[in-house]
Amino acid sequence: PVYPNPVQSDLWIETVAKEDDFLALEVVQMDGKIVASVYEGQVTAGLTVFRYDASKLSAGMYVIRALYKGKYLSQKFLKY
Repeated sequence: PVYPNPVQSDLWIETVAKEDDFLALEVVQMDGKIVASVYEGQVTAGLTVFRYDASKLSAGMYVIRALYKGKYLSQKFLKY
């Protein structure tokens, strides 16, 4: 999950990996343009929490997109 949602500045992203593997987290505009890379690298099994400074984003709807084990997962969030 991502929180708070809506967000003004700090956005927290929780991921739970079933096993050690590669993870990529990106912030994507609704038109598909990638606006930020939050994290790209190895994660260990279990809970990992990432912080993203969303204060420089324009107001609007975005998606946090995660690539893990060859599959994409996403969650929308609102920047105000």
